Amino acid sequence: MTTNQPSAHVALNNNRLRAYADVIYLKDGDEFQIELFNPTQTRYLVKFKINGSYSSDRGLILNPGQRYFLDRFI
Repeated sequence: MTTNQPSAHVALNNNRLRAYADVIYLKDGDEFQIELFNPTQTRYLVKFKINGSYSSDRGLILNPGQRYFLDRFI
């Protein structure tokens, strides 16, 4: 699926995981990543909202054409 909009996906070892009805299954102890991709010519500020609250006052700049993997551990 190609789109001209910025996107975010859950990944494992730099491979996107499939969502089943908006649910993604992980094994206990899996280290997952959040893949951010900006296919546009615009620079974006990425801010993270967890449980309805922003995780920080800061953000991450995603430049045009940039793909970025954020590591996360459960």
